[in-house]
Amino acid sequence: MQQAFFLKGGSGDLFCIGELHPDRNLARQSVLIVPPFAEEMNKSRHLMAALARQAGHADYDVLLFDFYGTGDSEGDFSDASITVWRSDIDAVIRHMDPQVKLHIVGFRAGALMAVDAAARHEIHSLTLVHPQLSGKQQLDDMLRLRLTASLMGGGRERISALRRRLLAGDSLEIAGYRLSPELASGLDALALSGFSGRTPARVNCVEIVSDPADEIRTGLQQAIDDWRSAGSVVNCETTLCGEFWATREISPCPALVDDIVHCLSS
Repeated sequence: MQQAFFLKGGSGDLFCIGELHPDRNLARQSVLIVPPFAEEMNKSRHLMAALARQAGHADYDVLLFDFYGTGDSEGDFSDASITVWRSDIDAVIRHMDPQVKLHIVGFRAGALMAVDAAARHEIHSLTLVHPQLSGKQQLDDMLRLRLTASLMGGGRERISALRRRLLAGDSLEIAGYRLSPELASGLDALALSGFSGRTPARVNCVEIVSDPADEIRTGLQQAIDDWRSAGSVVNCETTLCGEFWATREISPCPALVDDIVHCLSS
């Protein structure tokens, strides 16, 4: 049964959509969906909602939320930080049933936050959907959007200069989002590999490819090796699909939803 509600997060109320079973006495498992950042979240929302429905029909309790300062949650993006978003995830996990196995599905940069959460909480499995390899990569991608807009206006900004402005305490307007120095520095510290803390029992990586012959990205392979060395069982598979987080139009990919649900049940 789908429910929409607000949950108290670290700095304000978080908008949540849940596929929650009415009989709370049934043995079940829980799935937390962690969204990507900024415009990628908007482009991915239809897929995350489809995943919540399909996983709910497969008898999981599912929760999809908006970080503070994003979507329908309280706050402004300019006030967001990784510290605040970390506390948001902690609050959502505390809301879920601690007596059952918890799975986390992270999309793109949300995968970085999912890995970060797994270091602090007992997670049965992580499923990472075409994850950003590092927060630095995510930040550079956002800064490139600023450069593109600047070039169209005749400007000559550089990523190195934009990073210096953030380091000096300036906020930057990027594609309608005001990026704070606090969020930028927090992003720089996130990474898939080199993590410490708890180790999830299982890690699933779902790579989006345009050709079945495409290989796994080098940086992702390094993270896979790290997880295996730490004792996690790692499964990596590819899904033929467009880059739904970057297309102009909404890009459905039902095969991706099927693959993620399959990963959860493996």
